[in-house]
Amino acid sequence: MRYILKIFLILIFFLTACTTPQKQVVIPQPEPSIEHLIQKTYVETVELDRTHPVANEMKLIVRGQLPSPAYVFDVVDVVKDDHKIYLTPFAVFEEKTTALQVLIPYETSVIVRIDSPGEYNLILIGRGITLRKNVFVD
Repeated sequence: MRYILKIFLILIFFLTACTTPQKQVVIPQPEPSIEHLIQKTYVETVELDRTHPVANEMKLIVRGQLPSPAYVFDVVDVVKDDHKIYLTPFAVFEEKTTALQVLIPYETSVIVRIDSPGEYNLILIGRGITLRKNVFVD
């Protein structure tokens, strides 16, 4: 009886040791949407830098806040429509970063070419708010 039990245990050992492992099915993770990775920032002010010396250009100073330290400021999208200038600042979300949820201030500048002097309507589009300001360029 002991002899049969030993043979049975050895047989079970060989059968389990010699079997090929099952293939694991890896479910691909969907790519995060672009809206998740790049987002508008919170905006506070837009100002005209009157010390900018180049004719037919205006330098605008944009101030705002990033949603958290996991965001990195990226770009200000500028769209010019006659005497209206639309400014939309964007930040990129660093997906693998763990950060506290605190606002991070930023300041950036953008150069906009203008056709002629006159009054321009600046429209700063941010996260949850749109600011408007009229400026006169000599």
